[in-house]
Amino acid sequence: MLSPKVYPTKSGIFKIKLIIMKNVITLAVLALLFIGLNGFNKAEEKEGYDIPDLKIEVSDESIKTDGAILGSVIVPVNTEVCINVHNDKTSVRVYPNEQGEFFMNGFDQDVYDIEVIATQNNKTESYIIEDIEIRIGEVTAVGTIDF
Repeated sequence: MLSPKVYPTKSGIFKIKLIIMKNVITLAVLALLFIGLNGFNKAEEKEGYDIPDLKIEVSDESIKTDGAILGSVIVPVNTEVCINVHNDKTSVRVYPNEQGEFFMNGFDQDVYDIEVIATQNNKTESYIIEDIEIRIGEVTAVGTIDF
């Protein structure tokens, strides 16, 4: 004997759709709650987190211990030039390179005078810049001296 086929009625289909909708809504609400709670957790962590102790190591090489002087000289061809930097404690002499530029470092923080001496055909001219302040960790530019 054959069993009769049972077809769901409209109310049966409606019940199935209702159950599916409830499950979808429940899953969506749970997902939103999970995301929301997780987000609030992260916000609390950001607001109340402990800052770790940071150790910054500074090598002796990175600590500036001297000041420097930078400048240039324009002179006629075949002229010898020297630059003297001095105060009552220190005296340093340097010669410019082929382009007329000079750079001197190793100065303590203090006030110095700079004397630029140019000699050509036994004739000597000098140019003096007084009271140049040298600071530790800085390069003091004196500009270009034109003879």
